[in-house]
Amino acid sequence: IKKLFITGYARSGTTHLLNELYKSNQFSSLKYSNLPLILSPKINNIFIKFFANQKNNNSYSRAHSDGLNISYSSPEAFEEIFWKFISSNSYIKKDFLKKHDLSNFDLEEFNKYISLITEKDKIYLSKNNNNILRIKDLSNIENSIFLIMFRSPLEHSNSLLKQHNNFVNLQQRETFIKDYMSSIGHYEFGQNHKPFFYNDNEYKSETINYWIKEWIKFYNEILNTSKKNNFYFISYDKCCSEKNYINLKLNKILNYDFNINFESKKKNKFYKTENNLNYDILQKANEIHQILLKKN
Repeated sequence: IKKLFITGYARSGTTHLLNELYKSNQFSSLKYSNLPLILSPKINNIFIKFFANQKNNNSYSRAHSDGLNISYSSPEAFEEIFWKFISSNSYIKKDFLKKHDLSNFDLEEFNKYISLITEKDKIYLSKNNNNILRIKDLSNIENSIFLIMFRSPLEHSNSLLKQHNNFVNLQQRETFIKDYMSSIGHYEFGQNHKPFFYNDNEYKSETINYWIKEWIKFYNEILNTSKKNNFYFISYDKCCSEKNYINLKLNKILNYDFNINFESKKKNKFYKTENNLNYDILQKANEIHQILLKKN
């Protein structure tokens, strides 16, 4: 089975790419319809067939308020529940996430899990930003391909800060959102936010400097582990500004004529730059961004 893994720091266009790829009908992926029996996809399929006519497949704007809609049949990053289960939460700590080295048993069980999800002659499709925590081991899986999404650091960090504030407010009003995000292993932002790897950021999460430093950590880790030929870097900004950029790249990687559209994501955004923006940190982020651009 071929496996296509989409990853990148949150707000880099990974969900949009996931949805567009899934429309091609070339892939199998976990979906909202797999809830609540994420770990038993075959049993869950029985419930899906039984309740098929009773399910409401209307689409709704997701909580990010970013123009993306979700429905019962939408793919989503639910495989993190598998990793939480298989590792008995060994890589999730009280204050932050750390890297987790996978055993051969873990990878063997993951391959079995993939086989339960993937339909015949289709490619397993995964979008999971938390895969940065185990990407070195996952990249050793046979027939695996990694699409790494990235975005210009200042705009990306502003988007992260905006969503962090958004989810803090949402979770203050509705505790279920916080509990739900924790249950599926999503700590990118909000009251339950946990940084990747180690908690050494001297800035508060309410500041732009905090998110620029986290951006640097994330993509430094990617660059340090992406030494194999199954890693492909994709610029979100080029996806939005160059019409055929993403389709030409994917055609070359997957040998299939895709028709993916990022035009709807292109907006004239204006971000207010904070007076206390640390330009030395931003310069370091921009230098990393230039390295990523040379790789894409």
